[in-house]
Amino acid sequence: MTGSISGTVRDAQGGVIPGATVAAKNTQTGVVETIQTDGAGFYNFPALSIGTYDVSIEKTGFKAYQETGLIIDVDTSRRVDAMLQVGAEIQSVTVTAEAAQVNTQTTQTGEVVAATEMENMPLNGRSYTDLLALQPGVVPIGVQMFGTLSPGNSLNDGTLSMSGQRDVNNGFMVNGANTVEGDMGGTVIVPNLDSIAEFRIITSNAGAEYGNYSGGQVNVATKSGTNQFHPAGIPGNQR
Repeated sequence: MTGSISGTVRDAQGGVIPGATVAAKNTQTGVVETIQTDGAGFYNFPALSIGTYDVSIEKTGFKAYQETGLIIDVDTSRRVDAMLQVGAEIQSVTVTAEAAQVNTQTTQTGEVVAATEMENMPLNGRSYTDLLALQPGVVPIGVQMFGTLSPGNSLNDGTLSMSGQRDVNNGFMVNGANTVEGDMGGTVIVPNLDSIAEFRIITSNAGAEYGNYSGGQVNVATKSGTNQFHPAGIPGNQR
């Protein structure tokens, strides 16, 4: 699953600024996405890969605006509203995002578990699903029945109850693809633990895009390349 950044661009008097150029740069890969504000001064990047982003906004006759250090996790929405000041384009205003970034765009509850946490937590096996029960309101069931599809090598299939719901009401996704096992409600795909960048577990108030599931939702994102060289076998090789 991806994240998003959206917001509104205004001038010092509160008037909206249409046609401003907004760029979102992934600082780990160097990939830049660009869009222009609409007639209401609104912009939206709906499908950003996980990572850390710098957002820059430019409009002729105004000082450039930049906000840095925006962290996009799995299924995270960030709001960046900007007020442009009149001035030369070579001038700029830079804002550094707070270390603790609160998601004010959704009401869903849950937690993101990153690769470093998975590497440092003791696990009796190689299944990220063993960490799901660390969240409040999550109770493992662990039912296995003849004929039920399950991951290979006896990995935990994630059959559990979230917020009092039945196991069949939970959803599982890997990189945006549905991996739910249709009988008992676990997952048929458990990626190698070292290949996971992070996963989010939503225990309640999930967005409308998860309308198929009244229980919890688990979204897994696997690691992708960055511009930083990581020799094979070196610990700490993140995304």
